[in-house]
Amino acid sequence: MIIREIKFIPYKLKFISPLKTSKETFEYRKGFLIRLTDSGGNNFYGDVAPLVSFGTETLEDAKIKLTSIQALLTGKDYPDIFNFINSFELHGFPAVKFGIEQALINFAFFHNFKPVTEQFNSGEEIHIPVSGVIGISGKTECVNKIKEFIKLGIDTVKLKIGDDFNNDLNCINSILNLNNNVKLRLDVNGKWNLRKAKTNFAKLPNSRIEFIEQPVKNLEGLNKLAGLTKIKIAPDESVKNFKTAMQIIDNRNFEFIIIKPQVLGSIFDTLKIITRANSKGVKVIISSVFESVVGKSILYLLAAQTNHGYAHGLTANKIFENDLFEAPFKFYEGKIILTKNEFNKFVRILSESEYA
Repeated sequence: MIIREIKFIPYKLKFISPLKTSKETFEYRKGFLIRLTDSGGNNFYGDVAPLVSFGTETLEDAKIKLTSIQALLTGKDYPDIFNFINSFELHGFPAVKFGIEQALINFAFFHNFKPVTEQFNSGEEIHIPVSGVIGISGKTECVNKIKEFIKLGIDTVKLKIGDDFNNDLNCINSILNLNNNVKLRLDVNGKWNLRKAKTNFAKLPNSRIEFIEQPVKNLEGLNKLAGLTKIKIAPDESVKNFKTAMQIIDNRNFEFIIIKPQVLGSIFDTLKIITRANSKGVKVIISSVFESVVGKSILYLLAAQTNHGYAHGLTANKIFENDLFEAPFKFYEGKIILTKNEFNKFVRILSESEYA
């Protein structure tokens, strides 16, 4: 079954409410939907969602690269196309590579191409805990957001914090006072230096913080800080590529590691990272960078490959006014319920869709 046609379709999704991080404020999420059409007329989608501030290529560079490889992939069949992608130079284009791999994986599931499908857990039903996320905000907004999450059964929440630590502490304490069962993760995005991190850590309620993502900018600083605090630290922005991720896991200085496959640039590399981490007792937390429902669908499948019960950074609450497709998987009491059959079903629903 050959790839008859490849198109990429730009999209622009509006956030229900602007999402503020320590780096910028997002009102819209822009990207491209790759659509592969096979000789049987079936469609297979992949999400290319660059985010420069998180370490990907620009939207314009992604468009140029997609245009350049469009003709190269047309007319090839699986597994030739899979081998071609492995040999093709996509260094520096992580979002493009992610989107192409996702479209091909969906193609493989549809056609039951076992060299790909057998790399994924085939459990009958997998329950994937997911976390909520709150952008940088004031005390009242924090509390209101937490109440929404509690109603959904979500008990793990990531709070993005910035330069105003007094405001951050107000939010943290308000959240913890509201509900004793809420587990907090703090996302600093590397904004603190080592001295500021040590000062701020001393003011935090240790027992209620699950971990802090990337409190300082570089990996050397994270390693130093890990030896000075009881609060767990999770590398995030320091996970710049596959090699660095493997080194962090092998060193075992951290119990948690955050993997953003859209930024890492490869679904298949993410699978290898998860396998290594599972064997070393390191917990991979799969995290979204606010992809569309298409991009997030493969992230759920990746999260299902981990062997721990901690929540993944895959917000289940609706964040866009109108997503590209209807959310495919069941959500119950803070967990996404995923089966291989349901994933196959979603692939088949998409295969019959003509998103344009």
